Amino acid sequence: MPINPYITFEISSNCNLRCTYCSQKNPSMNERGDMDFEKFSIFLEDLADGDCIFENINLFFRGESLVHREFPKFVQKIMEINEIREILKFMVIHTNALLFNDENIEVLLDGYSQRSLPYCGNMVVSIDASAEETYRNLRGGSLAVARENIIQFLKER
Repeated sequence: MPINPYITFEISSNCNLRCTYCSQKNPSMNERGDMDFEKFSIFLEDLADGDCIFENINLFFRGESLVHREFPKFVQKIMEINEIREILKFMVIHTNALLFNDENIEVLLDGYSQRSLPYCGNMVVSIDASAEETYRNLRGGSLAVARENIIQFLKER
């Protein structure tokens, strides 16, 4: 059975930042929203019933996935389906790390454990400045909070 490179789901096209360089400022991308969890579940179940296998599942396109109020449920559903029938090798998350909380960290670490996914996942954390003022000017967020959240995630790992 051939392995497809990846499948991407944008579970939220919303973002908690307003980066000066982001494509979200493009007027043609004004429509934003969150993916319905039930539709996502049905789609994953259909994939499991088929013969598709993916190298990875990417929960990101142009929004911040952790903005979705049901983010943990999405990760748990991926793990649940993958335990029934392995449809993917690993999960990829892109985040600005500002929305890490105990629940998100716990579900990600569980998802990245090798119990549910054959290989550890990838987490891409977007940080594009090393000075608080520059970060705030570029993104409108707090580098200190991002740094604290990343350190917390690493401690929990």
